[in-house]
Amino acid sequence: MTLLSEIKYSQGNGYVGTVLYLTYAYVDHPTGAGCIRAVRFIDGLLTAGYQVVVVSMDKEPSLKEVAPGLIACRVGDDGRLPDEMLSAKGLGRWPFLKFLPGPDVYGRVNKGVYRACGWLVKTYRPELVYVMTPPCFSLNAVGFQVPQKYDLPFVMELDDAWAAGMYWPYRNFIRRYLADKWERRCLMAADKVVTVTETHREILIGAYGDEMSDKILTIRHSYDPLIMNCDRGQNTKDVGTGDKNSPFRMAYVGQVRGVDMVGGVTFGKVVRRIWQMVRKGLLGANFCEKIVLEWMSPHYLIEAMGQVAQQDKDFGRRVRLDFVGESYEQIDQWARKANLPSQITQHGPMSQERAQKYVDQADVLLVNLYGLVGHDYHWCVPTKIYTYLATGKPILSLMPPGEACDLIKEAGVGFFARPDDVEGIVRQLKRLFEQHQGDGIEVKPNWELIRQFDIAKQQQKFVEIVQSLSAP
Repeated sequence: MTLLSEIKYSQGNGYVGTVLYLTYAYVDHPTGAGCIRAVRFIDGLLTAGYQVVVVSMDKEPSLKEVAPGLIACRVGDDGRLPDEMLSAKGLGRWPFLKFLPGPDVYGRVNKGVYRACGWLVKTYRPELVYVMTPPCFSLNAVGFQVPQKYDLPFVMELDDAWAAGMYWPYRNFIRRYLADKWERRCLMAADKVVTVTETHREILIGAYGDEMSDKILTIRHSYDPLIMNCDRGQNTKDVGTGDKNSPFRMAYVGQVRGVDMVGGVTFGKVVRRIWQMVRKGLLGANFCEKIVLEWMSPHYLIEAMGQVAQQDKDFGRRVRLDFVGESYEQIDQWARKANLPSQITQHGPMSQERAQKYVDQADVLLVNLYGLVGHDYHWCVPTKIYTYLATGKPILSLMPPGEACDLIKEAGVGFFARPDDVEGIVRQLKRLFEQHQGDGIEVKPNWELIRQFDIAKQQQKFVEIVQSLSAP
């Protein structure tokens, strides 16, 4: 393995190569996992001696060198190009009758990206095109067309399943057909394909043949040790003191979903459902009907907490649940119904650095996940899991069977219940609280496994892919 510190700079412009990197995850102040991943991977290329031309989106278009060897081209959110490009002759245009896939809202932007890439390729002469899409599948189509036109190696990263293994809300059968068509074209043309889970890799190999096995690689999401209180040693218990009066803290950091799908039948829901059925009959539209999104709602958990609080007054007095992410009035309503209005707090969205405070002070970390009808094994691993694992703390997993559950189990920190199994959640809450009242919640972190998800290790895998394709 070649270490970054061993890379030798080439003669001439001083770079070992130039990479054209297309992503909407490159922002000035990265907070989400995808954004941090993009920034760290780009830093890895710069450290390895590459020049990087990153194409992203912003409200206003711009083109500037933001660091030595790093050129940032930002296409306007309406598709406008930087002024330096507008005066250039021969800017290519996206073919009028070549429809981009969905579902995303960046059609105009991506056509601008295609025009910008022609200018950037001629100006900076990249040896490789890398496309990261979390998720913006029409950017994959643009990223596929650019290396095809200029005969360059092409690497495509899929942070979400596209057509294979996922039910996206395609507006009609034409959109669904385009998704299938573009996924196949992009995967077949790519020199390498990066997935973020091993299950997604296996799904793609199953869909497109064993010959894809050498082409598709897994580079996981990761935790950032610079903002983590990670590596607590070889602890086999949590930080509980056994103090009968200390709070029992649980935390959910990240966005919950499906909250508005829970509750009784309303006039608005009936009208929306009828309209969906009409559109499906006329256009073949798919409204994610096979995604059980309500499993990501915390109402099952709050109901279980209310039951435990009724049975154990001490639990009701000491339990605390912190939500970090978008706030919902329904969550406050559920908390009042469970007689836990002061114990359940929504703190709203915040930066990863600020959110880390709630991870650090929690005794138990919570994670849930939507279901997929007809799929017994889930392909998705929420990115927050890697941050959770780095703490070595107990994780209450409310997810269907899949790679995420197996990862937590292998890490030795998991307590499991199906997301809709209130009685199962009650049992786990009682178990966790009982241990916390004693000497602490028993966990056995597998640090050898967890340390593999340090972002530096994932960064190294990424750089090695680029090196293998851009070598002279």
